[in-house]
Amino acid sequence: LILLIIIISILSGCKKNEAPTASAPMPDNPADYKGTIGIAKIIAHPALDAVEQGVIDELKVQGYVNAVIDVQNANGEIATAASIATKFKSQKADVVLGIATPMALALANQMRDTPVVFSAVTDPIDAGLRTTNDTEKTNITGVSDMTPVKEQVILATRLKDVKKLGFIYNAGESNSVVLHNLTKQACDELGIELISTTVTNTSEVKQATEIIAPKVDAI
Repeated sequence: LILLIIIISILSGCKKNEAPTASAPMPDNPADYKGTIGIAKIIAHPALDAVEQGVIDELKVQGYVNAVIDVQNANGEIATAASIATKFKSQKADVVLGIATPMALALANQMRDTPVVFSAVTDPIDAGLRTTNDTEKTNITGVSDMTPVKEQVILATRLKDVKKLGFIYNAGESNSVVLHNLTKQACDELGIELISTTVTNTSEVKQATEIIAPKVDAI
């Protein structure tokens, strides 16, 4: 799905001359395309790495074997994400892919005329990447990884009698906040008490888990 969006973005943007920052016209034969495609993720993680590799593999399958694919990793730093966006802009990349909400936002904030594709974004509307207006003219598109939150909570209750559910999240990330709110709503409907705690970085997760674990039936 992501690859189809990327290729459609390149085709529609370059053939119709709607992408003023495009570095090269789109040839009819994908093998003749030698422009730049930027791919960036916010941090190395098995799920995000899989998205990155899947896009690279499918580009080759589609015949874009001579494309310049610039792969970047922000290592969890928002400032680095912004620098990567600046780099892609200076390179005049034809299309860029932002993996995870912070990286997608960094690209969207700087690349206003270049197709920006997002992936691994839980709620693109809440994050400000898209609006509820489907006809809105924008250079941003992509796919969401929203999970069936209520169904997950119900699954937990089938595994164990859950009266109190623990939730650990990063209050500084919109996707985490969205999932927390959805979990709270599901718990209210199911008569479960939600006990939440926040972290600001990965090093705090272990301690937060140790603190919350004795207080809940599941996390």
